[in-house]
Amino acid sequence: MGTIPDCCAIETEQWLLPSDRIQITFDKIGTLTQLVPEHVKITEPSRWEHRNDLL
Repeated sequence: MGTIPDCCAIETEQWLLPSDRIQITFDKIGTLTQLVPEHVKITEPSRWEHRNDLL
């Protein structure tokens, strides 16, 4: 099991960036909006290598 092909943007290298807005609308319920913060405080060291190509 895993992600559905061609729906997650993993294959196209599309990543969220600071100040991006994500919205999802549910019929008859409403819209949920989430903003990606400009600065994220990292509280724990990452187990992943730093990737300058993503900045």
